[in-house]
Amino acid sequence: MNQFTNDSAGPRIDPRWDHAESDWNRQVLADPQVDPVCCQTPWMFSYHETFSPQRRLYLRQADQSLIAFAEQKDWFDFPVLAPVESHWFFGNPLAGPASVELLADLLLEAHRIHKITYPAVFIGGLWKDCPVAMQLLDFPLRPYEMVFFRQEQQCFASLENGLDGYLGRRSAALRRNLKKHMKRARSQGVYFERHKPADVQTAGQVYQRMLAVEQKSWKGIGHCGMTESPAREFYQRMLERLATNVSGRVIFARHEDQDIGFIFGALAGPYYRGQQFSFVDEWKKYSIGNLLQLEQIHWLTEEGVERYDMGPLMAYKTHWTEIRKTQQSWVLRLR
Repeated sequence: MNQFTNDSAGPRIDPRWDHAESDWNRQVLADPQVDPVCCQTPWMFSYHETFSPQRRLYLRQADQSLIAFAEQKDWFDFPVLAPVESHWFFGNPLAGPASVELLADLLLEAHRIHKITYPAVFIGGLWKDCPVAMQLLDFPLRPYEMVFFRQEQQCFASLENGLDGYLGRRSAALRRNLKKHMKRARSQGVYFERHKPADVQTAGQVYQRMLAVEQKSWKGIGHCGMTESPAREFYQRMLERLATNVSGRVIFARHEDQDIGFIFGALAGPYYRGQQFSFVDEWKKYSIGNLLQLEQIHWLTEEGVERYDMGPLMAYKTHWTEIRKTQQSWVLRLR
């Protein structure tokens, strides 16, 4: 059995894991996932470096299976294991058919060799009756039992049959409003500019433009958006990582050579996951956010992307999506 272990404390991550074509990223696309983009390393490792870099990571691989956990010491009076991204719980830390066995081996090793017994292991990115959840229900270490933690509805849109097919699945009212708002914005000289950063320097330049827009948006004005740390550093590192295989997608809305809005997301195989969008507050009456969404969908359908993942269900997303899936988080709890 070919094994690779990278157990380390601090922000350093072994480069064998931290690249676009790593075994982890390939296995994520081979397994069914609710949120493929957030299971991959640009999302996971960027979170670790900017939100909780002091944690010990347990990254392990055997054959076609992998696990990626972090030791979390600040939740309780005792340490627990959690996914590497452990705020939103979007990503699944288990990949491959033997990943549950790898986790059991890790817990045994921690107990027998390092004299550490983790009372709880948090696992996100699952859904009812998925293969990993079924294996966890029959976890090989009997002192542990699987307990429900939380769930959240995720929403998606099929991009089948291109832009016309997508719009055909939307309401007549939305189509009519989009047409009206697009005509109005174009009459004011608004246009759109697409970017696929292909190197770290370009990603950084694009990101600075995004921050400049965010600063003038309601989120920037209210100090609750991407301009605030650690979100500021998190999304920059994510976009830089996405540049290594040109999987980031950014569109700017512009007027008289000035950026007035942006939309940003990422690809994982045939799936696109929206991340952030924003627009200058004084342009809100022109529905710049909706027009950016439409322009993004237009671009994705041209590229042959199959699905637009919009993350947790919110009121405004009901007009843009028609697929719902309940994403669950569970805890392996020591009896």
